[in-house]
Amino acid sequence: MSRVAIQWKRQEDGDFKAIGVWFGTPKSLQSRVLPGQRMDTFFRSIHSMASPPLIENGTVPGDWTDFIGYALDALSNGHDSMVTEVEPEANLDLTYAKWVLGLEGDALNRWKPTTVATITVMPMFDLPIADGPPSSTPHLPDA
Repeated sequence: MSRVAIQWKRQEDGDFKAIGVWFGTPKSLQSRVLPGQRMDTFFRSIHSMASPPLIENGTVPGDWTDFIGYALDALSNGHDSMVTEVEPEANLDLTYAKWVLGLEGDALNRWKPTTVATITVMPMFDLPIADGPPSSTPHLPDA
């Protein structure tokens, strides 16, 4: 089972344009964004920091499909960016072609990726759950 979210960005004319795809499976999180978008850095930073969210009131580790539910709120501000969940296609590339490139029917079935774009895969890993709050606030180094 997979879950998919589309990342939208407001354009200068006020319309939203699909610029990227988040593709979550139980074992991995993949994404693809239009080449040349400033959001490419944003997508990369999410992958470098992301972990599957905790579910059931923060007591049970989720998987990468649960990240999609998290992304619907956390990665949208409603002003210049928005994330919506859609039915997944067979894989990340077909979902990207349909929603971001706007391909349909035979064109969608014939489409093959021709350029290297951002596709990042994060394997699933187990995170320990703390028994309670941290005993002290961690100190962050000065910048």
